[in-house]
Amino acid sequence: MKKIALALVLTCTILTACGNKQAQNCENDDCCKDANAVVNAIMERRSIRKYKDTAVEKELLQQIAECGINAPNAVNAQNWAVRITTDKALINGIRGTYNAPALIFVAGRTGVDCGLMGENMMLAAHSLGLGTVCLGGPVGAVKSNADLMSKLAIPDGMELQFLIAVGYPDEQPDAKPRNKEVIKFLE
Repeated sequence: MKKIALALVLTCTILTACGNKQAQNCENDDCCKDANAVVNAIMERRSIRKYKDTAVEKELLQQIAECGINAPNAVNAQNWAVRITTDKALINGIRGTYNAPALIFVAGRTGVDCGLMGENMMLAAHSLGLGTVCLGGPVGAVKSNADLMSKLAIPDGMELQFLIAVGYPDEQPDAKPRNKEVIKFLE
């Protein structure tokens, strides 16, 4: 119970601190002038490829995963599986994970549902002061590693869709330009 209370206090502290920072960084963007925490998280989150050598607390990883499984999904079928590791030997055995201290493996029957889940997890991680990057590149190597696939114990009928590297960021990349011309209103 003490760990849960500590995690909640930590989360509230981080959200308050991040909210103030995000509101300041967001002043010149029409999309988030109202300092809405969700909009700020979306506008501020960046893919992180450099992590501090600091372990991510299991309680935070659990909270991130729970945010993921609360994503919208077709007919509430919840056709997905989440596997999390902080095992350095396992992580180091997978190329292209940027030395992240934690990995989240996302498997499912549909890529769309899993994509929604992944976005929830990455936004939750960002709001908790963690960095993430969604990884598709290592999926083939993971799938071809029978020992690792056995450890993951992905249910029949599901396929590994992507991995999410998670850790405390050791970089703060700037936003890349977005092409707003792709947005059209039909009149």
